[in-house]
Amino acid sequence: MAVYYDWGITLLQMTPTNYDEVMEKFNHILEHDRSPFNRYRCYEQYGMCKIRMNESQDFDQTSREKYRNDAVEMFRRAIRCWAYCQKIKISKHFDDAEANCTSLKSIREIILGEDSEHRTKPKKDMASLYYLVKKYGFSLSLYQEVHDELKRTSYTDTDNEVIQGIINNHIQLQQFTGVLDLLALLLCSKEGLKCLEFKTEVLTQMMHHSIDTNDYNLAESVFNFEKDPNEECDSDVAIIFNEYDQVTKKTGATLQNWLCDFSKSGLKMIKSSETAANLPGIQEQIKLIQLSSMKEWFLIFFRIPIL
Repeated sequence: MAVYYDWGITLLQMTPTNYDEVMEKFNHILEHDRSPFNRYRCYEQYGMCKIRMNESQDFDQTSREKYRNDAVEMFRRAIRCWAYCQKIKISKHFDDAEANCTSLKSIREIILGEDSEHRTKPKKDMASLYYLVKKYGFSLSLYQEVHDELKRTSYTDTDNEVIQGIINNHIQLQQFTGVLDLLALLLCSKEGLKCLEFKTEVLTQMMHHSIDTNDYNLAESVFNFEKDPNEECDSDVAIIFNEYDQVTKKTGATLQNWLCDFSKSGLKMIKSSETAANLPGIQEQIKLIQLSSMKEWFLIFFRIPIL
């Protein structure tokens, strides 16, 4: 796939530019390559192609406006692709999370593009994410609201509460666009380790709404948020729910109908029984949700090997 990427870049730099050929090369990558690294780079360059088309006088005003919107969407996908991937990587190294924090920026630094006072050099993968947000953050639907809110205050110790407040507000208004993207950035920040319970609450509320309104696309977006993009098979994703709660019976029935569509390999649904409790790594997940502020729980996304 590297050949198609380099080919597309070369075509994009030629004058005059054959935009159809450029997009053909990048589309080939997006259709056949599941590597998050290749995809996020492809989304970025696809966006740059659309920007060039937006600036070209060879197209009418209506077309140029459309190309501008297309570019924004491509930049948004680039950030989302890499943020989701890095979020999963960090969670996999949860045991060494405190040590890994030294290479993470605060959410304020990520959103405002500021550098840490300690000039900590982030790891290469995280540096790529920070670059994407700094250059294309405007493409995220909640970016400007978060940016302005953080600019209004200098109290860095409340940044976590500010971000969570914005996310909760949009959930209450049932405005879910951009919520998961912002949550991913939060989880990729230094504050991320303190937000694991909050993440579960957000995903649970969104899944509640998707079930109540039969919103398949919203449910799928929640699932994709937790799915590891590096793995061809996602059979290590389990769903656990409280089988004794009446609400969860409806949820479970609906999810069973959706699971095969969400995953080509299928997912394993596990009830809150002794069998589930004995699975490796699940005890801490159950404890986390039971100690949370939620009165009822029915859904936990977590990564364990399915036995």
